[in-house]
Amino acid sequence: ARRPRLRKVSLLIDLPGSAVFYAWGHMKIIGECVVLRREVCGLLAASAFTVAGVFPASAIGTDGTWTGATNSDFTVGTNWTSTPFVPSGTGTFAGASPTSITFGDTVSLQTLQFNAGAPAYTFTLSSFQSLGLTGSGIIDNSSQAPTFNLVGGASAATLNFSGSASAGDAIINATTGGKAVFTGNSTGGTAAFTVDATSTIDFSGRTGPLGDKKLT
Repeated sequence: ARRPRLRKVSLLIDLPGSAVFYAWGHMKIIGECVVLRREVCGLLAASAFTVAGVFPASAIGTDGTWTGATNSDFTVGTNWTSTPFVPSGTGTFAGASPTSITFGDTVSLQTLQFNAGAPAYTFTLSSFQSLGLTGSGIIDNSSQAPTFNLVGGASAATLNFSGSASAGDAIINATTGGKAVFTGNSTGGTAAFTVDATSTIDFSGRTGPLGDKKLT
């Protein structure tokens, strides 16, 4: 039998009931099936597509501005100008409502930017939810500091700063086990922290600006 030709392709796969994913690499195309590396095959129209090397589409590096067109959930792509994707580069807040933001899932992006004239935004993360900032962190060009409420529970809500991300001028409140975690060369900026006895602001993973694990 004729062997299927090996081709390098990029596919956009929409799985029912889940996120949209990009898959790329050297793949064999056999009818409606795609085979990647270990001959793992999944029908593109089926609900089960199991393959190594599949990544969330929001990981590509998309910028977007908050519109709140659907609801208050940060992790819903249709709430952003980058619809249907949640931004993974810079997420900008320019004034659109709602200004009280919730999270339906874990999400990571490089930067949160608040434009001049933007109102005060409040972000509330609950149990099993986390927000990661991996680039510049929080950039606030407005006169209203953003507030982050980290509410614990069965699993701590977590705000993660990594790389050289800064907390900027944020107001960060951690309660009932909530955590803000700083690693790499990330900094607290001029942020104000309020923490109860069960919660944590963790700088232990920082390397420091000189790589000597000192904060300054």
